[in-house]
Amino acid sequence: MARLSSECVISGFALANAAGHERAALHAALSCGEARFSPRPLFGAAAAPERGGAVDEAFFAGAVDRRSARKLDRGTLMAVAACDAAVADAQLTLQDDELDRVGMMVGNATGGWGFVEPSMFELYGHGMPGLNAYVATAWFPAAAQGEFSIRRHLRGYTKTVAADSLSSGVAVDHALRLIANGRADAVLAGGTEAPLNALVVNAYRSAGLLSRRGAYQPFDQRSDGRVLGEGACFLVLEPRARATERGAKCYARLTSIGRGHTLSVALRDCLQRADLPARAVDLVMLDAHGSLEADRAEYAALEEVFGAREDLRLCAPKTAFGDLVGARTATDLAIGVLSLLNQTVYPSARGGEAPLPCRSGRHVAGRAEPAELAHVLVNARDEAGRALCFLLSQAA
Repeated sequence: MARLSSECVISGFALANAAGHERAALHAALSCGEARFSPRPLFGAAAAPERGGAVDEAFFAGAVDRRSARKLDRGTLMAVAACDAAVADAQLTLQDDELDRVGMMVGNATGGWGFVEPSMFELYGHGMPGLNAYVATAWFPAAAQGEFSIRRHLRGYTKTVAADSLSSGVAVDHALRLIANGRADAVLAGGTEAPLNALVVNAYRSAGLLSRRGAYQPFDQRSDGRVLGEGACFLVLEPRARATERGAKCYARLTSIGRGHTLSVALRDCLQRADLPARAVDLVMLDAHGSLEADRAEYAALEEVFGAREDLRLCAPKTAFGDLVGARTATDLAIGVLSLLNQTVYPSARGGEAPLPCRSGRHVAGRAEPAELAHVLVNARDEAGRALCFLLSQAA
């Protein structure tokens, strides 16, 4: 991929997760470094509840009319609400003459299985007459893309990406390609996930990815996996000149994206594409896989690329609201934007008592820190270790 133009900016964004959705509330919640997990009785009263990060339903209560809401999964409802908020934040009018040039890229990995599960009970208990007819359209990953693009009459390039935990990262990558290639003037890019249901939780548990203790404490000797969370996040990406001409705010530049079969390769690729020395990076938002092997590998990659740097700050705010799977990377990018805007390092949640040694950078945990931030790196990996790295820079 060609180097991204430094003039590509984030002109609007919205996000929701267990830490909240209003920016002031998010800032306060993330600054505290407290985990926001709650018990979920996913497997019946006789089974132990599962801990997860749930979104306050007030966020999406009015996203669609009540009749339509009965046909949609929580992930789609959250996506519609986040997309509407991001469009409003970016001051996109979505008038008829714009609709051919506005695209949408959505990342989703787990689909609408929370909608499907109750219908399956009805199917096996009462046969076909008990099956909800809207299962056919509610379960699949592209439901959010279809629902929003139809409601807002988008006629630009729209797609859904299902790429494990890199889903929304790949969506953002594709969005930047669309803009760089002149196929869109603006793209709404991000992800949505509602994985707090028995089928998805059981799949992640069977794969050995979830913490048996219900604790998301990466980079600690006791770390044994992640805790799932639900949420949605969408960014409006466009050339700076267009955003400025419209009178929109330029929150941050998405300066470069690096790819690699390992994290160290992606980190170097990202910095090379940005023509930026490693010493210029102020903060790294960690992938925070949650397994000792993967966490050690992430620290090793940082040491390989950044060397011994005491001034480099590291953090994983997602430990407060959970692993959002396909929406994870877009959410990290949005929090990275908030870090630049507020000149604040949002910490990893309080937790482990036996931290892994880190030779490159200092892991900020438990409490937010003020900091002079010009460049923020966001790490993202899938379960196979393939990586994307994103460089966010101040818009000014």
